[in-house]
Amino acid sequence: TSCAVNTFSIAGSGSCTGCAAGSTSAAGATVCDVCAAGSAVVAGSCTQCVAGTYSLAGSTECTQCAANSYSASAGASTCTSCPGGLTSAAGSDSSDDCEVCSAGNAVISGSCTQCDAGTYSVAGSTECTSCAVNTFSIAGSGSCTGCAAGSTSAAGATVCDVCAAGSAVIAGSCTQCVAGTYSLAGSTECTQCAANSYSASAGASTCSACAAGSTTQAATGSDSSDDCEVQCRCFDLQCLRCR
Repeated sequence: TSCAVNTFSIAGSGSCTGCAAGSTSAAGATVCDVCAAGSAVVAGSCTQCVAGTYSLAGSTECTQCAANSYSASAGASTCTSCPGGLTSAAGSDSSDDCEVCSAGNAVISGSCTQCDAGTYSVAGSTECTSCAVNTFSIAGSGSCTGCAAGSTSAAGATVCDVCAAGSAVIAGSCTQCVAGTYSLAGSTECTQCAANSYSASAGASTCSACAAGSTTQAATGSDSSDDCEVQCRCFDLQCLRCR
């Protein structure tokens, strides 16, 4: 008696042996044939895998292409990876399924992932980039925003910090005002003390008024109480310098 489909026998056999998984045979076969790569045993016969799937030789089923890859035609033995910066869902059957990650996202660990606050990305990126000094970003940003006047930030910042009173943004960083000047919080420059006032130390947020009856003689930017001089008084048309 002939062996049935998907079985075989050698000469002198008392029975037929079933084909191993992933192989098939016609009736009366002496050997079984392994299903070729790109096909699998489906309903007892080698069947070509459809687009979006693949198989190795001797497979019992076709496997979906993993995320970020595709197979565009039936009978694929492998899937093709999407180009860098592009992603696709599992089982993709066309290169058109590979899409660019939008700005504010990047391909990380094989999928489009939102960039953290303090970073940004342009469309099609494979990594998120830290914001530069004096800029910041929220999560999912396509660019970083410059700090407002009078504030600064370190690289990779999520917020900017306002310069404290007594300092100002100079050359891109909060810098303490020198004696003879002052500033309010969030200043972009230090202001000279007005006439008849002074600041004796660096980092002043206000200037101190000269004592009553003394003056800086219209000079501005005084850095010591010694700059406040008592006004001259005249006696018999001769002015005497008093301190």
